[in-house]
Amino acid sequence: MPESSHSLRLKRQLQRTRRADVTPAPRQFDWEAVRKQIGLNQAALASLDNDTPEALALVWQRRAAQLAQTPAPEASGEQLSVVVIRLQREFYGLEVQYVRDVVQVRAITRVPRVPPWVVGVVTQRGHVVSVIDLQQFIGAEIQQPRDSVPTAGAYLVNVQVGDMEVALLVDEILVLDVIPIDQLHPIESAPRNFRTEFVRGISQRREDHATDLLIVLNSPALLTDKRLIVNEVL
Repeated sequence: MPESSHSLRLKRQLQRTRRADVTPAPRQFDWEAVRKQIGLNQAALASLDNDTPEALALVWQRRAAQLAQTPAPEASGEQLSVVVIRLQREFYGLEVQYVRDVVQVRAITRVPRVPPWVVGVVTQRGHVVSVIDLQQFIGAEIQQPRDSVPTAGAYLVNVQVGDMEVALLVDEILVLDVIPIDQLHPIESAPRNFRTEFVRGISQRREDHATDLLIVLNSPALLTDKRLIVNEVL
């Protein structure tokens, strides 16, 4: 199956970003619009069962509303380049410096007696790489279960830290973006079972006049998690 034009564009953008000497200007967020949009959901949170998908989603929206109440500071000049990915209804950022490749899912080989977050393995560049279901691994909310071994409509993001490399299964790869580091905020609330130790910080992203929460992941923390070592996945 030929690689999609979207994947090829992202590969070229990744290469250009790594070579760039000057980081693009930061994107400014309309914090007032965010506050008005998300603030309407605050009262609904108290009336929902904490185990419902609606309640879990509103946990993130409540945190976004808290961010929106603070005026955006002037960018300090230090910025973070990220690959923006989607896991069902949530958006995450992976630092470009740790992203080695992005490809569409083709064929994944299942592996017996592994944890549920291990989808299988793929052969890339002449060696075998483990495929990790990122959504399950970090404990993110799952609205709709995936097929046990997805074959289409999903993507793999290869992330490498030192000698350790894994392919992260994600629903969609969106864009490369730049976030001012002084606009990253620590995570203070999260749905049950979410692994907050894998989060570097959270910010806002705007696209097509909509504002969403962007969760920037900590790739070194992900790839040095003891579960990967104990289960000898890699």
